[in-house]
Amino acid sequence: MILRIILVSILYVFSTSLAFSSDVVVDIHEMGADPQAKVASTQIIQHAIDSVSAQGGGIVKVPRGTYLTGTIFIKSNVDLRLMKGAILLASTNLDDYQRSGPYLALIFVNNQHNVSLSGLGEINGRGQLVAREVRKGIADREIDDPFYSARPFEINRPLLLYVNDSRHIKVTGITLRNAANWVSNYVDSEDVLVDGITIESTHYWNNDGIQITNSKNMRVTNNFINTADDGICFKSGDVNGVGDAYGITENVYVGYNTVRSSANAVKFGTSSYGTYRNIVIEHIEVYDTFRSAVAIESVDGGLIDNIRISHIRAMNTGNAIFIRLGDRTNREPGEIKNITISDMDVQVPLFPPDEGYSFAGPLVTNVTNLIPSSIVGLPGHRIQNVTLENINLVFAGGGRKEFAYVPLDSLQQVPELPGSYPEFSMFGELPAYGFFIRHAENITLRNVAIELQHPDYHPAITTDDVQGITIEKLQLHKTGDEIPLWFHNTEGVKLRDNSIPVSKKVKYSGQ
Repeated sequence: MILRIILVSILYVFSTSLAFSSDVVVDIHEMGADPQAKVASTQIIQHAIDSVSAQGGGIVKVPRGTYLTGTIFIKSNVDLRLMKGAILLASTNLDDYQRSGPYLALIFVNNQHNVSLSGLGEINGRGQLVAREVRKGIADREIDDPFYSARPFEINRPLLLYVNDSRHIKVTGITLRNAANWVSNYVDSEDVLVDGITIESTHYWNNDGIQITNSKNMRVTNNFINTADDGICFKSGDVNGVGDAYGITENVYVGYNTVRSSANAVKFGTSSYGTYRNIVIEHIEVYDTFRSAVAIESVDGGLIDNIRISHIRAMNTGNAIFIRLGDRTNREPGEIKNITISDMDVQVPLFPPDEGYSFAGPLVTNVTNLIPSSIVGLPGHRIQNVTLENINLVFAGGGRKEFAYVPLDSLQQVPELPGSYPEFSMFGELPAYGFFIRHAENITLRNVAIELQHPDYHPAITTDDVQGITIEKLQLHKTGDEIPLWFHNTEGVKLRDNSIPVSKKVKYSGQ
């Protein structure tokens, strides 16, 4: 609680410090920009931005109308203000895009300070049309894409908004629509506010809504995010491209957002080379989300430490919690520790939750309902100090042994998969319907309720290679299994005041 109060106070001071001169206002329409998008207005918009910045700062006004544009660069002390009814419409001509570093984007904020992107207008990336042109360029061998199969590599598709190495940034009120790639990425930046925006981007792959990469002192609040990929995604990557220095993502507050995703709602990773620490996430509404409401993944040697997540309500979502320590690089495996998730309500349906969306999640080999929440480390590298408190999970249930029965004495059938891409479904059906916990240390489940709408033959909770686990005030409803709790190679088990059917027995094995 003290961490949250301090963090919120600091970020509020940082994020409200921007001010723009009301004496300098440049209207792009008055400068000759075409509001009917018949010709590109890129040069006019860029000239307006450059002029205002050169005068010490002010407002570049985008009035009602639709303005065709290629890449523009927002400069220091400029508020690009999109009025109600204003649309910046992305060009489908790939020659209209510029690259900064490895990436293409429609809007760059690169090594700037005191920048705002505000108003009630819209930025439309026309992702399907732009991606079609990229695919055509690859087919005609005009674009080199060694990874191309069904979708072009990320560096060949433009983002909508790319903020890099910048300070004191505000993105408020606007709508970001239909990117050909990630919608927005905040990289190596500090003192950033993203508040009250709408993201609608379901028309192509890799449409992460808000990415936070190697950035500090951010506040992400009051946003609506509907994406074909991860909703809010934390990354920690290589800072110089040669693999000898890794960034830090820290001091971030995420609160009061609504997320719909064909992947994960809130995710740490997959890129996880550096450090994530001191992050508070609370009051998130999740719906129709294919994968996890919360996914915490370190698979590239990075550290994830001191994460506080609370007040998550996830309806029609494929998985509640997925915490994974993996090893897909030649580095030493990283660490995941000091994680608290509390006050969470999740309803998991029988069938894929994002069925019917333009780009739904991939098919899995078994019914997604049969995959529990997971905390899974590696042999010799345990996930440490995880507390789950005040968690309510409701599953459709109804699992049958004909699907993929794992006998209670055959946990070795569950693969380790240290180098595989991390997702909640990566292990297939697991021998639990509520929680599967493996290679972990000092785990606490307190006041957790797990309800099945139809009986299931799995145990509610299965552990394997766990050192220290406390289960307190657990409530199980309609278990239908012979053994509700199964502890394998697990030491330091503490069971307190749990509501488990008296006819059932707890199983210990492999001691």
